[in-house]
Amino acid sequence: MSDNDAPPVDPLFATSLEKAGLGRFAEPLAAAGWDLAALASATDKILAEIGLTPSEMVVLREVLSGGEAAGWRTTGDPESATREVPFVNCLGMLFVPVPRFKALFSICLVRILDYEIFCDKTECAMPGVDYAQEADHPVVNVSWKEACEFCRWLNDVDRVRSAIPENFSYRLPTDAEWSAAVGLPSEVSAMPKALDGGVPGYPWGPHFPPPVGAGNYSPVLNVDDFRETSPVASFPPNAFGIYDLGGNVWEMCLDRYDADENSRVARGASCFNDGEEYLRSSARNKIKRDTGRNNVGFRVVLGPDLRQDPMMRVRQDPWG
Repeated sequence: MSDNDAPPVDPLFATSLEKAGLGRFAEPLAAAGWDLAALASATDKILAEIGLTPSEMVVLREVLSGGEAAGWRTTGDPESATREVPFVNCLGMLFVPVPRFKALFSICLVRILDYEIFCDKTECAMPGVDYAQEADHPVVNVSWKEACEFCRWLNDVDRVRSAIPENFSYRLPTDAEWSAAVGLPSEVSAMPKALDGGVPGYPWGPHFPPPVGAGNYSPVLNVDDFRETSPVASFPPNAFGIYDLGGNVWEMCLDRYDADENSRVARGASCFNDGEEYLRSSARNKIKRDTGRNNVGFRVVLGPDLRQDPMMRVRQDPWG
């Protein structure tokens, strides 16, 4: 295939490659004409030649749009997504279903490279951080409101591309959806504060402390090699194909934590936590919607309006 015959490349994907530090793949990708079936075999050769890390493999797979590459198959139809064939969006984020709800979960936290694209396109300022991070680490110091703006921007981009149904939107997960994603059973409807730590068990299993390789937690626990945040997907996914639901950074949800209108709930613990009560799958953390923190990031879900989901029981307007 000549350069003139190569199909056009979505600029957001090209930008993602550059910001992920994978710009060196541009020439092989162009030579393959962005044909992912053809690229699958070339990828093995590239990995052998340049020694790609597991997290870089995830980044590469995510930025490819559809088809098959290095064992991944994706779909452009969110309503047909499965764990084995996830939906892929304009940033190469992969989305899979979770039990009980119609929303699809991004398998990875929003990375610095994803948020930088948003900032470049919207002229927003990138948040600073007081420790070293790379492009494939989760973005932190983003407020709940800013995370919602990121979701609205994603909606605008993918609606222009006609990539998502009119009744689907990107947003933060609800507290109940996050519980389903981490594998918890249905919980009694209540404010998240009342549910904090109420169900025993952890993302890795029933017993504490976590085994080596369970996730990115405090160095006190001696289960990983990271002092602060780590590249997303550095540890195995859970049963639904979702990474980092335990450790790395706390994850914002839509819901209020309690009656305080400025409060929001975060889930999942972070790389700075070692206490048993924080590492439980059912643990909840109170954050403010107007302020970012260096141990809190976010994950995006895609789904129909909350009130269209028969399994969703919104306790109150989460945007209130």
